[in-house]
Amino acid sequence: MSNDHPTRETDRFKSEDLFFSRTDPRGVIQAANSVFVHVSGYEWSALDGAPHKIVRHPDMPAGVFHLMWQEIAAGRPFGGYVKNLATDHTHYWVFAVVLPLDDGYLSMRLKPGSDIFAQINDLYAALLAEEQAGRTTPEQSGDLLLQKLREMGHPDYESFMSTALAAEIATRGTGLQRRVDHGLQSMCELAEAVEKMHRYGDMVDTIFHSTALIPNNLSIQARSLEGANGPISVISNNHQLMAQSLGDILRRFRTAVEDGVSHTVMARFNAAVRVLTQEMTAQFRNNPPVAGLDSDAEARRLAALSTECQIRENASVSKVMGAAAVYRGMSTDMRRVMSGLEMSRVMCKIEQSKYAKNVDGLNEIVGRLHRAERQLSEVIDAIETSVGAIEDRTNRLMPGRAA
Repeated sequence: MSNDHPTRETDRFKSEDLFFSRTDPRGVIQAANSVFVHVSGYEWSALDGAPHKIVRHPDMPAGVFHLMWQEIAAGRPFGGYVKNLATDHTHYWVFAVVLPLDDGYLSMRLKPGSDIFAQINDLYAALLAEEQAGRTTPEQSGDLLLQKLREMGHPDYESFMSTALAAEIATRGTGLQRRVDHGLQSMCELAEAVEKMHRYGDMVDTIFHSTALIPNNLSIQARSLEGANGPISVISNNHQLMAQSLGDILRRFRTAVEDGVSHTVMARFNAAVRVLTQEMTAQFRNNPPVAGLDSDAEARRLAALSTECQIRENASVSKVMGAAAVYRGMSTDMRRVMSGLEMSRVMCKIEQSKYAKNVDGLNEIVGRLHRAERQLSEVIDAIETSVGAIEDRTNRLMPGRAA
C-alpha cells in the first residue's frame, strides 16, 4: 500500500448506499447520483466533465484498468474491486459493475465485505509491486491478475466477477437483514449444479482410462488361447470401438460442460446486475437531486437498463436450458456404451466357461469390466440427477421472468 496517502477508510460510505456514474466513451463523467458526489468529496461542478480517473487511487494496479477497458471496449460488462481516493485523501473500496451503453458507460458501485474481498488487498499489492518495479506492463499485469485468479480457483475473469458480485450482494443483504432475491438465489444454485458436471466428466475420464488397456489384454489372451480371429479377438475389437466411442462422447461432453458453465456464469452475473440495477433505480428516485442534472432522464436510463438486464438474464437461462438438454442426450449415449461394456463382460464370461481351467487373465478382465460398468452407471445416474435439478430450476426461473 502506498505511503503517500492515509490508509483510513472514509466513513461517508455505508453498506446501504449505492451509487453510479455515467461517462462518455472516453471515460469523461456525464452524470452521477448524489451519493457519488458525497462520497468522492467533490462538488458536482468539479466532477461534471472531468475524467473518471479523478477518483483513482494510486494503490490501484494499472492491470485491473487495462483488463476493464479491454472488456467494456468490446461491449462486454466488467465487474471488479476498485479502491478510490476522496478529496480529503481518505480511500473507499467499491465493487464496481461497468456496463457498456450506446453512448458510453455506466458504473454502479456497492460497498464490498465478502470473504472474496478479504483476499483482494494482498492480490492488488502484489500486482502493483510488479508494475512499480518495472517488471510488468499494464497488459502483462492484467495477465498476471488472471493467473492469480486461476490459482484462487477462478478459471477466467467472467467466473471471478460473477462469483464475487453474487457474494457481495449476498453479504450486503445479510448485513442489512434483507430477503435474498429468489431469482439470484436460484441462479447461484444453478451455477453449482452445472459446475458439478466438471467433476462428472473427470470421473468418466477415470473410468475410460481404467478400461483403456483391455483391448490389448484381450488380444494377448486371444493369441494364447485361440489364435487370430477367434471370439476373444472379436470381443477385443468391439471393445476398442466402444472405448473410442466413449472417448468421443467424453470430449463432446466436456465441450458442452464448458459452454454450460460459461452460460451459467453470465446468467448469475446478469441476475446480480438486475438486482443491483433495480435497487439503484429505486434509490436514485429517492436520493436528493444533483443540481444541474436531468434526474428524470437519468431515472429513465436506469429503468431501461434494468429491463435490459432482465432480458439478458432470460437469454442466459435459455442457453443453460439448451445445455441441460445436451447433457441429457449425452447421458443416453453413455448408457449405450455402458450396455456395450456389459455385453463385453458377458461374452468374456462365456468364453471363459469354455476352458476347463481358470484363465487368470480373463478373470481379471471380467472383473475390471464389471467395475467399470458399475462405476459408469453410478456416474450416469448422478449426471441425470443433476440434469433434472438444472431443468427444474430453469423451468421455475423462466415463467417468473416472463411474468
